[in-house]
Amino acid sequence: MLTAIPNRVALVTGAGSGIGRAVAIGLLAAGYSVVLAGRHQHTLDETVSLAAADERQVLALSTDVTVPSDVVRLFEAIKQRFGDDVPAGGVAGGGPRALMRAEQVSRAAPQAG
Repeated sequence: MLTAIPNRVALVTGAGSGIGRAVAIGLLAAGYSVVLAGRHQHTLDETVSLAAADERQVLALSTDVTVPSDVVRLFEAIKQRFGDDVPAGGVAGGGPRALMRAEQVSRAAPQAG
């Protein structure tokens, strides 16, 4: 059983199906605010619907974690909505990068030019 920590936000990649969906739904049920990331917006929207989540508690954003600009866009959206200290758990395999803050992701992403 998950116990919510006040003012906690979690990022779940692969949240549109399978284990990622189950984790996202469990975190939402436990009272977390959850950022759902995955490649297909319609499956993320299905996860939100299945969780019957309060829209203030959830942000679902189509993201391909193999595309650096998508990851930067994701963390910018997270920072705008929830602040910049968001732990991440990824089904798609983020390794140590999954625990970066938004500004660290921006610095790590390849720069144009």
